[in-house]
Amino acid sequence: MYWAYNDHRQLVAAVQAHPDQNYWCPQCGAVVQVRRGRVNRAYFAHESTAISVDPKETAQHATGKRQLVTLVRQAGYSADLERSLPTSRQRPDILAGRWALEYQCAPLSAATYRHRMHGYRRAGVAVLWLLGSRYALKRTLSRQTAQFLRWRPQLGWHLTYYDVFQQRLGVAYDLWQAPFLPLRVRWFWTTRWEEFVTFLRTPRTLPVPTISAAVIPHQQRQLNWRCQQPVWWLRHLQEQCYRAGVPLTMLGDLVGRTYAAPVYQHWGLEWRVAVVLRWLGRARLPVQSRIWPGIVVDQHVSSADYHRLVLALSRCTNHPLISRIKTKK
Repeated sequence: MYWAYNDHRQLVAAVQAHPDQNYWCPQCGAVVQVRRGRVNRAYFAHESTAISVDPKETAQHATGKRQLVTLVRQAGYSADLERSLPTSRQRPDILAGRWALEYQCAPLSAATYRHRMHGYRRAGVAVLWLLGSRYALKRTLSRQTAQFLRWRPQLGWHLTYYDVFQQRLGVAYDLWQAPFLPLRVRWFWTTRWEEFVTFLRTPRTLPVPTISAAVIPHQQRQLNWRCQQPVWWLRHLQEQCYRAGVPLTMLGDLVGRTYAAPVYQHWGLEWRVAVVLRWLGRARLPVQSRIWPGIVVDQHVSSADYHRLVLALSRCTNHPLISRIKTKK
């Protein structure tokens, strides 16, 4: 443990601690002592070895908590570090009224995340997850980051961040995804807590973005290329299409004309392909059709209905055809 409270309840780094002063653990409140060695960096240790500590707390996490407490208090709110909740025995990083602020820098399993959220719900405490640099957004959304997604009408699907190096709060909002395209996201940054809260609460309209016609051929080329690569989830879709007699590469229109919510794994291609295959029933390959070259649909499906179905899937709308498919046996 590299940080501890002093007599004035201020967080002090172990490298700056004085051996003649008293220090307390920010997690359990027990007395700790500063230890220094010739090889290892300075750290705080409990006087009793029976008390468990968390040696994996990084300097980024400890510094971020201290900075966040300062930001919240400067905005006129009360905030406590590592204050225990009596009902769930949890210690959120920062407790501000009925809000728990969790500054997440380390990897977090889905089971641990669910356990924490269940404890906060039992305690009647709302949670705001502020993510560190480990969870920075890239071209696609990872599973580790996706579990922190939240939705609000004024923000859409969004994530909240805290940059400990520049001491600023961030909101990655209006998140959308599309097959074979980079994640679409808008950013807001501020160094003041009151501006951060105001931005989260301000109403705004967020229309669904569209994909330009120039990008769609790129998506179809990516689909054709990846179908030739050892991608396990695409191979699974290819097998389903092969059993139905419809090559996956010929379903290029299923990549979509608009962005979709970032809650679907693999861009939601699985459910689109499943719906189309269920609608087609059994397809025959040798004869060319008006819909796609090389595909002839079942005689119970008209080409006009099939075109409307593909258009509804690409737009991610509640088209009547989709409801008919769900009830069709």
